[in-house]
Amino acid sequence: MKVLSFLIIVLSSMLIYSQTTYLKIEKNVGVTDSVKLSEISKMYFANVVPDTNSAPAGFVLVQGGTFTMGDESHSVPMHQVTLSSYYISKTEVTQGQYKAVVGSNPSYFSNVNGPVENVPWYDCISYCNKLSIKEGKPTCYSIDGNTSPSDWTSGTVVCDFTAKGYRLPTEAEWEYAARGGNKSAGYIYSGSNILDSVAWYSPSNSGETTLAVGSKKANELGIYDMSGNVYEWCWDWYGSYTSSAQTNPTGATSGSKRVLRGGSYMYSSSALYLSAYRYWATPPYWVRNIGFRVVQGQ
Repeated sequence: MKVLSFLIIVLSSMLIYSQTTYLKIEKNVGVTDSVKLSEISKMYFANVVPDTNSAPAGFVLVQGGTFTMGDESHSVPMHQVTLSSYYISKTEVTQGQYKAVVGSNPSYFSNVNGPVENVPWYDCISYCNKLSIKEGKPTCYSIDGNTSPSDWTSGTVVCDFTAKGYRLPTEAEWEYAARGGNKSAGYIYSGSNILDSVAWYSPSNSGETTLAVGSKKANELGIYDMSGNVYEWCWDWYGSYTSSAQTNPTGATSGSKRVLRGGSYMYSSSALYLSAYRYWATPPYWVRNIGFRVVQGQ
């Protein structure tokens, strides 16, 4: 009993100290003094029971689910899609992140916190494999069985969607995340029905330049810039939709154009920024309003 009483006294002292420190911090940022003891306990013992659903730094967990993909006017036919869970980056890959992995910055605009652009589709998958290798993760992409981007010359790109490394999102993964996943509020743009609150989208709004990622409002999942700033490459070949229900679709089996999503800072037409709107470009194409974000498998 003496040992138990001693432990109770020690723990109580620790919690009181934590509460005092926590309240002092809260006061400094202008937050209410009212803090629940359970929240303090959770803070103090945060590492005792790890959160198995926590996403890697810079990523958001998109819980799997079923949604209606497409819309009635721009992306038809509408169809049911079921996806497994995955992680997606909160922001578009920045110029700083890209340079840290690749060693150079191809962007037209100079802004370390702005989205990297001027990147062909092939350079995006190369970045994904290089980042996976750098972090000791299994690579997703290969060409003729070769997973080392520095040795790639030509051939058919194959994606291992079961690998836990980095890759481009499929078109379905991109749209589901843009819509807010299983937390969707039904907005037509990613995070709002008011385009200006979530997007850099026109010369008058953006100043005809990319802006720092994450500087507009996030969507329901805490993801930024899925409407506007730069178009984003997806994995899929651009092809016609089917009306049939699908599970973890990866797009057409072949084609000449890859899917782009999200719109960019350059255009005034609001339709281009709808979460369901589809666009495309040929894989070697690069221009100053196309970038990308990445996905990581669970």
